[in-house]
Amino acid sequence: MKKGRLKHPFLLITFIVLATIIGSAVIIFNEINQPIRGDTRVAKTIALDNTDLTKVDRVTRFVYNQTEYTVSGAKKRRH
Repeated sequence: MKKGRLKHPFLLITFIVLATIIGSAVIIFNEINQPIRGDTRVAKTIALDNTDLTKVDRVTRFVYNQTEYTVSGAKKRRH
């Protein structure tokens, strides 16, 4: 019997299959959420440019007949 030979190739094959499935699921999940992340970035930019917000804390996305965003954050202090 050879010393370097793997005794349980089933475990190696199972690991490779599971790693492929998990990796594929992560890639698919990222590709599906990419437009939402881009829209969130645009909503933050618009809110910072057109309002008196200094920091955006949260962007909430609503989808009914059309997509709408609500942006909340910290305002500039007035004296």
